[in-house]
Order: sequence, then C-alpha cells, then structure tokens
Amino acid sequence: MRHHVAGVAMLLALATAPARAQSLKLDVPLSELESRAKQDSLDPAAHFTLAAGYMSKKRFPDAEKSRQTALGIDPRFASAQLALAV
Repeated sequence: MRHHVAGVAMLLALATAPARAQSLKLDVPLSELESRAKQDSLDPAAHFTLAAGYMSKKRFPDAEKSRQTALGIDPRFASAQLALAV
C-alpha cells in the first residue's frame, strides 16, 4: 500500500508539472527503490515508484521501462497509464 501511495503522489507531481518532475527529489535512495522492485517483482506500484526515481535522476529510458513493466504486470494500473500519457 505504501508503494501505491508513493506512486500516486508521484503521478500527481508528474501530471501537474512535467518540467518540475525532472528535478523531483525522493526521500528514498534510488538503490532502495531498485531493490524493492527486484524483491517484489510482481508489484506494479514498486516498478512505478522506481520509474519516478529514475525520472528524478533524469534516467528517462529506465523510467519508461519501469512504467512499462508496471503496466505489463497490471494493465489497469492507472498511475502508470496516466504517467505515460503525460
């Protein structure tokens, strides 16, 4: 649930200010987000949150891949769908 809340918060940041999202700072180190996504590889929220981490580091291809992974796990995962539309 915590990952989902973080994903929704990230989605709001991305949707309301795409340029600002590129300089977004996360409280969790990227290595921790990567570890969480690897540990719970079937959790779309973990992959979406990782995508947000990659966005904050301007690693856009990795962010896209993580969002796509989230959608591959759950095609109805709204946060990832909306972020792809931004």
